Amino acid sequence: MGADRGNIAWTLEEMVPGKVGVATPIVKHKAGDGIMECYGTTVPADGVEGYAIGGLFTKTDGDVLFTGDVKSGDATSLIDIVIASTFDTDKELVGMLAIDLNKKIMGLITVYTAATGDITIADWTDYAGTAVDNAIFPARGDVYKILKTSTPTGLLVNTGDQVQDCKFKSLLSTDVTKFVSVDQQVGPSAELWKDCPLLEMMIDPGVGYYYFDDFTGTGPSVGAAASNLTQGWTFTRVTGGTMGTILGHGGELHLVADTTADRGVNVQLLNCCVIPTAGKTIWFEARVQISHVDNQIFVGIAETNTVLIASGALDEAGANASSIGFFTDEPSATGVGGTVTQKNGTSDVTEDNFTLAATTWYNLGFKVTGITKVEFYQDGKLIETGETANTIADAVEMALSFVCQNEDGANTNTLKVDWVRIAQLR
Repeated sequence: MGADRGNIAWTLEEMVPGKVGVATPIVKHKAGDGIMECYGTTVPADGVEGYAIGGLFTKTDGDVLFTGDVKSGDATSLIDIVIASTFDTDKELVGMLAIDLNKKIMGLITVYTAATGDITIADWTDYAGTAVDNAIFPARGDVYKILKTSTPTGLLVNTGDQVQDCKFKSLLSTDVTKFVSVDQQVGPSAELWKDCPLLEMMIDPGVGYYYFDDFTGTGPSVGAAASNLTQGWTFTRVTGGTMGTILGHGGELHLVADTTADRGVNVQLLNCCVIPTAGKTIWFEARVQISHVDNQIFVGIAETNTVLIASGALDEAGANASSIGFFTDEPSATGVGGTVTQKNGTSDVTEDNFTLAATTWYNLGFKVTGITKVEFYQDGKLIETGETANTIADAVEMALSFVCQNEDGANTNTLKVDWVRIAQLR
């Protein structure tokens, strides 16, 4: 490869514009090692020569939701009332990609109004992602497509081991383990995260909020005598309990409750919060383990609150803080847990819908679609769907939250967190 400058394989002197329009795919940049960046409608076949290792390919024609004719358009929108017969709910297409095949431009859909078939676009760009002149926009009679993803069917990376043997894989699909894991018991679950634009969020904060912690660095630590934390964490001790990161391979966060029933810890990371909002999706997942099946825990997001589980039981009457997550409490059967979606005054609780064994790792996650639906997953499998809109706390800031309290009155119970990931569309 070219010069080694940290994670960048090419110097600026090596980066030169490709001859746009003379090849399929179209080359945007190349270096001495091969094509660094290109785009087109056909992914280069495995084994084709000439592509730099780690080079990027943008596919501009892919998973199509709808094809239609533009009725009118301008610099920020296109209109086609016919689409409303297929997509009849406002905001249903938000986050998808619109492509005008005549003008060869594309744009991220930010607003969709079903009654009029009005699609609002953030910015029109060419297929390479470069902004176009304001005078270039859809016109009546143009053919357009709506794609499922917020990028032109995906950004792919060359994972081949040499220039003579390219192998492109999508950065936004389940076949790249740096974003979802082949081993669903260790890394993030493919089914839960398959439609989350993680790469775009990492590159552009304008797309969404993203938080991940593997607890391998300096983390929160509260011993038996301390009562509060810095770094955004709040810590509430119910008489006896501790929290701290454990040094070792991979890193873990441990919440420990003492041996007296209903005692333990309630912690929240207040500067890691999301707000359920119409048209905006939230994804959450954590890999956790409990030391004993008779354990009171909460794993999820919640409004600021120091007693998410009070006197051994989650407040299922809904008077507790707004929350979404997984829990076990005193009424739970041994070895099972429940899911909860709460908005002050109203709750949707399902008891005993997932199993928990002691000293066993589980992935617990959920996806919140706007303010109308919550889907709960255990180890990448859907276990519960709630569609009661008045139990999702819209416009309420909810922070990463964990609770670990004693249930059996005999053992020192521990909730271990291997990693946690949260994302929300902006």
